[in-house]
Amino acid sequence: MARGDETDGSMNDSDSSVPLPLVGAGLAAQPVVWTSLYFVVTTGAGLPPGPFGLLGALEGVSYLLVVGIVGASLYKKVATGSGLPAGKNGLLGAAEGLSYLSVLGGLLALASLVGERGCVPNAKPILDYSAYLPVCDPESTGTPGLFGQ
Repeated sequence: MARGDETDGSMNDSDSSVPLPLVGAGLAAQPVVWTSLYFVVTTGAGLPPGPFGLLGALEGVSYLLVVGIVGASLYKKVATGSGLPAGKNGLLGAAEGLSYLSVLGGLLALASLVGERGCVPNAKPILDYSAYLPVCDPESTGTPGLFGQ
């Protein structure tokens, strides 16, 4: 069998095994992350929890989707030398590219907070590291977030 005839089970550009709803969720997560990053830069904290904590949960799931897409892309790039396939209509490629931009935006938001205020946003209630690092106090900024909240 010639080397080019072998199939290794990996995804190629025309056959993406990533379900379309997952790709759609990855694309839908981007505006949530961008809005959260806006809140982080302007108030020092992420989105408010919202009713029953649903907005905060959506924010957390959105960040997990973005980091998951970037992680899968980096893993595939290291393992095969190429990133994720473009997927149907290029949607997975779009989600991948936007996820990299979101991660870059997160790093810029963090650098902005550290540079301007000398603090980092806290990850309460999941992780409280205020004993180790200066944590931003969203109550002291006086800068309203989205819609003046």
